[in-house]
Amino acid sequence: MPPPKPHPGPSNEVTEVQLTSAIEQVQWTRRTAVAGARVGLEVFTRFVGNGAPLVTRLFDASGKTFGPYQDRLLNNRLSTVVTVPDGARDTLMAEVRLPDHGLQQDSEALLLFPPVEVRNAQWSQPEARRGDVLTLTAEVTGAPDGTRAEIAILEHDSDGAHDPVTRFPAFVQQGRVEAEWAFEYHPDTDDVPTAGELETPYSHPEYFFRVQVLGIEAESPLLQFKDWVEVVLVDQRGQPVPDARYDVEFADGSTSSGTLDAEGRAVVRDVPPGPVVVRFAQKTPPSKAKAIG
Repeated sequence: MPPPKPHPGPSNEVTEVQLTSAIEQVQWTRRTAVAGARVGLEVFTRFVGNGAPLVTRLFDASGKTFGPYQDRLLNNRLSTVVTVPDGARDTLMAEVRLPDHGLQQDSEALLLFPPVEVRNAQWSQPEARRGDVLTLTAEVTGAPDGTRAEIAILEHDSDGAHDPVTRFPAFVQQGRVEAEWAFEYHPDTDDVPTAGELETPYSHPEYFFRVQVLGIEAESPLLQFKDWVEVVLVDQRGQPVPDARYDVEFADGSTSSGTLDAEGRAVVRDVPPGPVVVRFAQKTPPSKAKAIG
């Protein structure tokens, strides 16, 4: 639709101009979907006031209709999400009407695939350590080989505000999606709140992934991050203090005890990430101690 022409008039007079309202575009945010998928629908208008009622009706290739759905415009735009009806077949179009303005426009056709199911999203192991290469899998039915999938990895938050870690594409092959991801913990573990700092129990860093195929999603179980700590004890001359007994208190309040080796070192593996406190259970010469992890 061409832009409106400027209205000529003198600069020292008030000129009333009648602006013509219009629906400029109705579009899906993707080209393909399946029944049950959530697909974005965007409507762009011109010279339509805020709060104007908008009615959307869906219809498929056979003429079967779904709706109507009621919305209101804001700033000449509507951005909403539509769930593809289970009964829709082949294609789905959106008919948008502005009843107060006598305007109507249809979207292009959204191509519908047969019903797709994504299930059993799984990590190759329930725990991850720095440098582990994990395999992510999910089973898919109804999508042909070569169908694009998307995997999103998130750090789990108990309040639902999950932090995105990364996102990457994958493809359906022989009824499954499979990808590899190298785990690294980039934040500083000193910033992990300890049990003593929280009013709620210690929250272990955990991760999950979502796999999406044609708008259908599945979520994996939680993956738990396990860290390690190296305890080192030296005297004031920098010489190792061997065979010293130690206790380590971890961020979740749990503890571990052991004995340093002949070089004054010990490595404790598979520990809760976060700050640690090291204590020695026996008297030792004046010394320096540190925990690395």
